[in-house]
Amino acid sequence: TDEIDPKQDPDSLFPTKLNIEEKLDSLLVDAGPDDVFLFFFSGHGVSDYEEKGFLLTQDTVLSKPFNSSLSVDLIAEKIS
Repeated sequence: TDEIDPKQDPDSLFPTKLNIEEKLDSLLVDAGPDDVFLFFFSGHGVSDYEEKGFLLTQDTVLSKPFNSSLSVDLIAEKIS
């Protein structure tokens, strides 16, 4: 959430669902099968009734957290 952005667009650094997904995708484009990739998230999360995890992003709608937050399964799928 740094407020300094080299592109002069502070909104691109806020941890919204879309920004995290786009950054993850842009980093994984260049990652190879033997590379080590570390995903670090410092924040809150929730689990649904099937115990699937979701990371609460800046734009998560608390009344609909499973539809508006970042799925841990999706992150794991992208990384693998």
